[in-house]
Parts: sequence; structure tokens; C-alpha cells
Amino acid sequence: MTLRTPLRKALADLGAVLGSEDGFDPHTGQRTFQVALGDNATTVVGLPLIELLGSSAGPGVRITMSMAEPGAAAALLESGEIDLLIDAQRAIPENAKMRVLLTQPFVMAQRKGHPRGTGTLDLETYLGLRHVVASPLRGPLHGYMDETLEQLGYRRNLVLSVPQFGMVPAVLDKSDYVSALPAGLLAGYADRLDMFALPFDAPLFALAMAWHPRNHKEPGLEWLRGLAARAAGISVAA
Repeated sequence: MTLRTPLRKALADLGAVLGSEDGFDPHTGQRTFQVALGDNATTVVGLPLIELLGSSAGPGVRITMSMAEPGAAAALLESGEIDLLIDAQRAIPENAKMRVLLTQPFVMAQRKGHPRGTGTLDLETYLGLRHVVASPLRGPLHGYMDETLEQLGYRRNLVLSVPQFGMVPAVLDKSDYVSALPAGLLAGYADRLDMFALPFDAPLFALAMAWHPRNHKEPGLEWLRGLAARAAGISVAA
């Protein structure tokens, strides 16, 4: 148990050195990549990444996806247990290499036919509605938007927390709850949900990928990062 992490790190370092010498051909190579994704990233990048893999690599290339563990990313990248992290930029470890994949504004979503109606959303109304947040953490009801509101001197009526983003649209569709989420994550639910601009200044949602500095020039992981960038709809040249 004590030797497992140092050994994995040593193998990762060796793989980076050998990979930089030999190059990487995804059509003929044999490689299993470990990718950790935040909840939002699973929908936005994870599914497109799976689609791209089938047409971009041979049968010897495999990707193992896991949910990102809050607070554990730095240690997992250091030990080589994960090759790539895709998560909200605010969750990226400070010592990791990073590239922002996309930025989106937050919007408020409510079900079609919500009793609030579809008029312009004002701050007093927003704060008084019954809010849902997606969070994998146990503890007090709290989310990213609550931090923003607290800095502005406000507090919303947060009444429900669910563990995964994918649950939120279904909850909204069957209730009078509302939720503030990145606009792009709600694009597939326009037939069931109405979206509204927030009545206060909120930071943009930024999704990023991160990797350990030792793997910056490793060809296999350069290829993987390019594939993730394509999955997010951006150029691989930057």
C-alpha cells in the first residue's frame, strides 16, 4: 500500500519519457487513458469525447472515465492515477497545467407553465423562488451561485440539493423549483424548460481541462487533450 503511489508515479514518469521518444499513433497504439470529469463536464465534453473516440482511434486505445473527486485532483494527477481532469476552472489544482475549454453565462431555468410566468426576472423575485442546486457534497445547502450572491449581500431561498446535474432538469420539469445553471448545459431541454437572464452580475462558468506538468509534451496525452478540445468544439491548435 505504501509503495503503490510512488510506483505509479514512477511508471507515469517513465511512460512520459518513452512516449516523447516514440510518438503516439492512436490507430495502432495500445493505451488506456484515465480521465476524471466533473458533473457538468460529463454532459458537455464526456459524451462528445466518447463519440469522437470511435472515429479517432483504433481498438487498442481505451478511455476510463470516472467522476472527479472534490479536493483530490492534485494528488491523483501527481500520482498518475488520472491523466486528464475536466472540470469547472475553479476546481483545477493550482500546480496543474490547464486549458479553458469553454465559457458560458449562467441562466435561471424553470418549467414550461411555471406560475411565475415568463416576464423579465427581477432580483426580489429571483431571491424568493425555491431553488435547486446540484452538488456532490454532503453538508449545508450551498452552491456556487450562493457564494456570488453573498458577495453582493444577498441570499436566495435554496431548498433542495441533488447529487448530479442530470437530475436537475427532471426535478424542474415536475415541480415549481428553479435553478441557476450554465446556459449550454440546458440547451437540450428547451422543449421543457424556459431560461432567463439572471438579475445580477454573475461570473461566467468556465470549463477547463488540466494535466500534470510532467506530461505536457507526452505525445499520447497531447493527443488526448486535442481530442478533448475537439469534443468541446474548439481548435486543437491553440
